[in-house]
Amino acid sequence: EGQHDVLSMAQDGIRNVVSSDGTTLNFDKLGLLQDMGIKNVVLVFDGDNPGKQASKSVAQVLNEKREDLNMIVKIASVPDGTDPDEMIRNGQRISLLSSIMLAVYANQYLIDMMIADMQIQGIDIQSVTGKMDFINTVKPILLVASGIEQTFLMEYVAQKINSRSEFIEDLLRTEATAGKKSILFDVEGEKGVLSQMLRDENFRHEALVEMRAKYFYIIKHQHLFDIISQAVREDIPISIATIR
Repeated sequence: EGQHDVLSMAQDGIRNVVSSDGTTLNFDKLGLLQDMGIKNVVLVFDGDNPGKQASKSVAQVLNEKREDLNMIVKIASVPDGTDPDEMIRNGQRISLLSSIMLAVYANQYLIDMMIADMQIQGIDIQSVTGKMDFINTVKPILLVASGIEQTFLMEYVAQKINSRSEFIEDLLRTEATAGKKSILFDVEGEKGVLSQMLRDENFRHEALVEMRAKYFYIIKHQHLFDIISQAVREDIPISIATIR
């Protein structure tokens, strides 16, 4: 965050460090690092409230500009009330390096911040009401996440409230498809499509071109669609026996 942090770390042998010159790190500064060929960045702001808020702001920017940044950016959390300069001067080099090694991606950082904020407010996220409040709070983050990251985040959120990721996925799918007409929610329709894919080769190839596993509401139907798709790619004859 500051020049003293950089000097202390450099003097202690940690030399791949630059200062953001305060908490005003923005996308343009990250873009400058990218233009210089930097591929991996770990942000280490101070452990005070301004530092935490700055980390949160950067995490939000990273979500908004995710398609424009071709580098890995993680966010580290140092102990409350400390900063890298102070940690180095107090002989806490290993603790600082551990914080850097434990840095997380933007979405996980935001979720962790939400949990911390709810705990400060005295909200028990293990209660029924607390779980629902927590899910509603993190829902916007989960909805914008894509692909494998969304899957991992749903599992992470489920672990935090001792739930199952399938329940959270069900909630998100309901939110994302509200008001839309699709095969979703038509369980018998999904069964009919998959059954026809097993029986009819022409229909199977047409469906694989036009559809994706995510179009199905039932998770096991998504898995079955993926299995059929894989079997076709690997030229494995399609039958009930081979699918099993």
